Amino acid sequence: MGEIKDSKIVIPSTYRNLPVTKIADYAFRDCSDITEVVCSESLRYIGREAFMGCANLESVNIPNGVTYIGRSAFENCVSLEEIRIPDSVTEIGIALFMNCSGLKTVQLSKNITAIGNYTFSGCTSLESITIPDSVTSIDGSAFACCAGLTEFNISTDILRFNITCIWS
Repeated sequence: MGEIKDSKIVIPSTYRNLPVTKIADYAFRDCSDITEVVCSESLRYIGREAFMGCANLESVNIPNGVTYIGRSAFENCVSLEEIRIPDSVTEIGIALFMNCSGLKTVQLSKNITAIGNYTFSGCTSLESITIPDSVTSIDGSAFACCAGLTEFNISTDILRFNITCIWS
């Protein structure tokens, strides 16, 4: 389903006159030819490991309205340099960007409440991140082995804050 043009994947708003609201679990896992993903505004759900191991993925737009991004959805996407999590997302799951060694820039949702284990672990190019006021917990190892992380801005009282091995 959808349209593939060279290395670009376009997720349509409808398919067979039905709205496309979900990218299934494992949908594009290990598809190394993908460099760009363009999603329609109808998308609400990105499944577990949906793009895991897409080593050449450089660009993905996550549209406003997405409320769920599954565990390890972008793990090992080493060519991904920047990502914006829309304000419709309230929680980012375990290992979401784990080992995305090229990830430099992250814009988190203003409404995110929790950052799960290993979310940014191994993001060695990540230099700075700002944690929004809405965050109430950051699980252990969320930023493990982020050797390039030199600026960590928290503007709120985190209720549970257990980060280990930020710098390795």
